[in-house]
Amino acid sequence: MTQPVIDTLRLADRLKESGFQDTQAEGLARALGGEFVDHIVTKADLDSGIKLVRADYRALDEKIGALDERIGALDNKLETRLGALDERIGALDDKLETRLGALD
Repeated sequence: MTQPVIDTLRLADRLKESGFQDTQAEGLARALGGEFVDHIVTKADLDSGIKLVRADYRALDEKIGALDERIGALDNKLETRLGALDERIGALDDKLETRLGALD
């Protein structure tokens, strides 16, 4: 990957045009040029970051899919158990009604 290049000569010329002295403009341009190059994000940097984010997204999507399947299985299990409890409650209710009817 190539490092970006800052045109420090052009920057120095612009600083001189705006009133900086030659030595100030050139010194500032060199200093800023070095700092900018160290902190500039290139297209390759962005592409690499995007690939990492996409990989993380895919991994997270897979985990969410697995959790969704587990939740579905638990929901089915819960529905089965609730259905069985509902049947037992219905049977107990019938039994109670029968006994109460016998007491009358």
